[in-house]
Amino acid sequence: TPADREALRQAIAGGARVVVLDHRDLPAFLGQPIQRREEGLLAATAGDATSPLLRGLLTEDLRFWNTRDGDGIVHWNAIEIPTTGNARVHVASYRAAPLLELREGSGRVLFCQMNLSGALGLDPAADRLLANLLGWGEAPSPFAHKPTRIVSGDAAFVGALQSRFGVEAEVVDRLEADTPGAGRLLILSGR
Repeated sequence: TPADREALRQAIAGGARVVVLDHRDLPAFLGQPIQRREEGLLAATAGDATSPLLRGLLTEDLRFWNTRDGDGIVHWNAIEIPTTGNARVHVASYRAAPLLELREGSGRVLFCQMNLSGALGLDPAADRLLANLLGWGEAPSPFAHKPTRIVSGDAAFVGALQSRFGVEAEVVDRLEADTPGAGRLLILSGR
């Protein structure tokens, strides 16, 4: 319902993490449109080799999965890689992302279009990926509980940090000589 979508949107903006598993019709609860491709593919590749979601997986593990249908499909309906917004492509496949993370406010949404429903219990790569997805929700946000100060006179820059990246910080126009630095994240703008 619209009320449920709005409650979910507010929860995400407030710091919630949401995992959306393979859908034919992606739920529209974010501020940006999500487009998907209607196709099933036999292979994908790491979009971000440092992704904790790919821990324990090799490139070869993202090809030709053992599935209930015996079709080898690794992912369905991959999401077109957004050209705007704050996205992290964990797994890529020809201008699309079957494993895509979007940030909204302080929260994050992970869209997984990998064929987990068809390969769980049959392909060890699907089992490993699901285990990694479940651990993703527990990983700390890079901004959680870290004293942060933004040094900038640029309101648009500060607004983007706060709304798009979820940075909660004290904002100052200039850095003072007595500003404590140990244990503090300082974000500086050159404008």
